[in-house]
This record gives sequence, structure tokens and C-alpha cells, in this order.
Amino acid sequence: MRVGPDGGDPCGRKVSLTGIPFDVTRASEPPAPPLRDLVARDRTRRARAFGYHVGDRLTGLSGRLLHELMRHLPPAQVSWIGSLLGGPASWLYRRRIFARRMAANLRHLRPDVAAQPALEAQLLRRWWGNTGRAYAEYASVERLWPAGLIEVHGREHHDAALQDGRGVLFACVHLGNWEGLAACLPHLTGGPVIGTYQDEPNRFTNRLIHALRKRRGQYIFPPGRASAGPLYRLTVSRTVTTYLYVDEVRDRQVHMPLFGREIPETGNIVNVVKLARSASARIVPAALIRGDGPRLTLTLLPAIEPQELETTIRALDAALTPLVLAHLDQWYMLPELRLPQTGA
Repeated sequence: MRVGPDGGDPCGRKVSLTGIPFDVTRASEPPAPPLRDLVARDRTRRARAFGYHVGDRLTGLSGRLLHELMRHLPPAQVSWIGSLLGGPASWLYRRRIFARRMAANLRHLRPDVAAQPALEAQLLRRWWGNTGRAYAEYASVERLWPAGLIEVHGREHHDAALQDGRGVLFACVHLGNWEGLAACLPHLTGGPVIGTYQDEPNRFTNRLIHALRKRRGQYIFPPGRASAGPLYRLTVSRTVTTYLYVDEVRDRQVHMPLFGREIPETGNIVNVVKLARSASARIVPAALIRGDGPRLTLTLLPAIEPQELETTIRALDAALTPLVLAHLDQWYMLPELRLPQTGA
């Protein structure tokens, strides 16, 4: 589809968010196991039922209570509370496979860490501390920018990309605060910003996140074919600005950055290139990187002109890889990366 002269499609039909029900951004939920499975003889059925009916509810309730309490606190205090949660969480999950994988990935991607156990422990503590802050900051995410906790580095790259009447797509990675990035981009662009997300494992957490996005009026679509149409039409219409996280988990793997692997044939890294070409937009690599405590920096890199698919993906990889390597202690996808060299 080429873009029509009025910001719609070639037939002149206006494309906008106003005609899209917000409920289309709601995460899907798994079917409920029968209550009788709570006392089933089969251990798998019993565990699934307990997780759904008991575990998820307790986790969701505690998260909701903490969220509602922190909504009334200053953003800096909310972030500090989150930092306190990292230590207990790291101890609780210390024997889980993902924790061992995270440490193995850290040693592989940072060879200097392998010979310094103290440095490894420090970086892992920082990872847990940042993750705790990021989750707590859901309660104040729309207040981070007004509170002056976000500065912009590389605004000139965004402005330069808009020259000649071109649009911009943001190719993002999960550093610092990923939800904060989505919430602050409209302050940068001066207009609506849309994107996609991956479901959290807990349905109550997904409901909470959906509610806060609705509160700030931001359409962030769930994965799947149902979202592809609206996302495409809105992006090529240029009535919105689109961001995509290119380090998403797909098929139990994080495919970007490449780290020497083959270019993926599908996924957000492919989608962002195709969308940019369809919308005649330039691609700006972006991340919201944590500084001291609650302070964050919206980091924008020089725009990339979308060309042939492989060439553009390699250019994006060359831009984003150093950014991720420099901040592995706050890269949320570190435990999801499955490198053949680590065997984890």
C-alpha cells in the first residue's frame, strides 16, 4: 500500500486511531483449567490448575496492591522501592535455568567477566536492580518525563530523519525501562506513538498493564496476525509514529542483536525494515538507558535509510550491538538469549 495524499491510503480513506476500539490491544488469556484439577492425581494437571487459580491470583493481587500504593508516590521513590526488590528476586530465582543462562551469556559476551567473579556478581546485581526498578516504574511510567527524570541524547538524529517530509520508525532494544520508552516517545514526537508488546506470563499483570496504557491513551498491540493489519495501515498513513522492539523473544530465542548468528527470516527486525520501506520512513535505533537511580536517557542513534533487507538489518545490528554490549547489566533479554557457544 502506498500512502495517500491526506495521510490515508491510496483511495483517500482516512486512517486513524479513533476508529479502533482500545480493547483490541488487550492480551489474550489462556483457558481456565477445571477447578477439579486442583485435586487431580496427575501432577501436571494439578500444577497447572494451582498456578492458574491460586498462584497467578496471589501474584496478581500482590502486584496490584503494590502498584496502587506506588501510584501515589513520587516517581523517584517508586524507582527506589523497585531497586530493593532486585536482591530478594535474585535469591529466589538463583537456581532457575534462566539465571544460569544469564550468567553464561554475560561471561560469553563480556570475556573480561569470566576472569573476574566479583565483576560478574556486580553486573548481575545491577541487572536485578534495574529489572526491579523497571517493573516498579510501571506505577509512575507516565510521570517520568514530566518529573524531569528523562533526558534526550541524539534528538538531532530524530529531527534529521524527518527532513524532506519523511517519517520515522524506531527500532528499539529492551534496555533500562522498556515501558518508559513507549511512554516518553510521544513527548519527543509531539504525536501518537504505537507499537507492539509481548504478553507477560501472568494474566493479571497483563490486565494491569493494559489499564495503565489505556489511562495514557497509548495503543500498543499484542503479537499476532490480528494486529498486523492495523499496525501496517496506521504506520503507512503517517498519522502515528511506530516503534518496534527488535530483540523480542520468538521461538524461544532472542534473534537480535545477531552476535555472529544468521539473519532471521521473520520477526520484528524484518517487520521494521519492511514497514519503513512501505511508509517511506527512516529507521532510528533507540533505547531508554538507565543512569543513576531513577534517571534515564532516551538514546537515539543516527537514522538508517531502509534499503535491501539484509543490508538494512546488518546496519541496524551494527548500531544496536555496541549499545547492548555496553549495558548488558540492564538488558532485559539477557536471560532469554540462547547462544550455541554457552550451551545454556
